[in-house]
Amino acid sequence: MNPLRRLDQWTRLHPVRTDVMAAAALFTVLVALPWIALGPMVAPDPQGRQTAVSLLAGAGMVLPWAVRRVRPVASAAVVTAAAVLHLLAGPEFSLSLLMVPLTVYNLAANAPRSVSVAGLLLGLVGGVANGVKVWLFPAQFVTPDGLTVRSPAEPLAMVIMAIGCGLMVLTAWAFGDVVRNRRLTVRALEDRAHRLEVQSRQERELAAADERSHIAREMHDIVAHSLQVIISQADGARYAAAAKPALAVTALETIGQTGRSALADMRQLLGVLRETGETVAG
Repeated sequence: MNPLRRLDQWTRLHPVRTDVMAAAALFTVLVALPWIALGPMVAPDPQGRQTAVSLLAGAGMVLPWAVRRVRPVASAAVVTAAAVLHLLAGPEFSLSLLMVPLTVYNLAANAPRSVSVAGLLLGLVGGVANGVKVWLFPAQFVTPDGLTVRSPAEPLAMVIMAIGCGLMVLTAWAFGDVVRNRRLTVRALEDRAHRLEVQSRQERELAAADERSHIAREMHDIVAHSLQVIISQADGARYAAAAKPALAVTALETIGQTGRSALADMRQLLGVLRETGETVAG
């Protein structure tokens, strides 16, 4: 089997394990390693406030991915709280630019439609709020002289940030909605195929039952007719045995022939009945 196909099959069979490993990988790559590698290189933060907020918000936005499919609403609530915390007290750019669209995608794919739409609207509001933050609270820079200055505030930066975030959120929601509709379509097709299979099996069982009933009637007619002939011939042979032995012999031959014919017909009908039962069982 193709390794990619095998990996896809394993992730489908173990969704929770897959999400837990993905959350751990995201936390390691996007939160832990950058903080360890770039911590000494960032701008001075005497109070350590932004560093603490970045770590806390980053963990709050990444770790809930571990339960995104089993608890999509709870996961989105934690990500939203972490994104709001980072928006209010964190630096200008953060993981919210990545995790918020991913969370909106997850809501569109796995949550109820009302929650999905609410997540889309909240993501758009968050994009506008992020643009307002860029405009009203521009980033700080440290000059070679050690002075901390702010970049000039420009309304264009707010517009660009708001539009960019909004497009990311809308694109993520659209992809998630496509995945949701595809899953619902596949589920509907599977249900329809199952119903057709059940209906086909019931029709085969009804046809087999009708065939068995028809065979039973034929067997009854054959046995009844043959027994009636045998009884009549036996009575005739009994009365003719004394007066006309030749007639008795003829009657006995008729009895034997009738019995053999009835036995052959019954064997044939039993064979048909056995084949019908095997067909239904298969």
